[in-house]
Amino acid sequence: MDVAKAAAGWELLKKKTPQGEWRLRQWELKLELFTAHRDIGDRNKWTPERLAAVDRFWAAQEKLYREVWRLPPQRNGLGRNYTEVPWHAGWAKFEARQSGTLGKEQ
Repeated sequence: MDVAKAAAGWELLKKKTPQGEWRLRQWELKLELFTAHRDIGDRNKWTPERLAAVDRFWAAQEKLYREVWRLPPQRNGLGRNYTEVPWHAGWAKFEARQSGTLGKEQ
């Protein structure tokens, strides 16, 4: 996805749509998700910039779930109902190493 092109389209849409429209907020948060996803990229090294982008990604997703879709907290530990983003496995391993839980039983 071309995030720059999407952002330009978003600016036009925002001017034409009444404030308070839930679809407008949904598009805004999805643009934040795509921007963070692009910033994370697919490199192997987890830099502070990439980790900050991961935090932005999860924050935007949480707002989308709670503020727009009005979903309750998910129990993903019992079974995920979403598709993992390509960088998730590497990030999860990095987080586990940082917390010292890699290889320990959860």
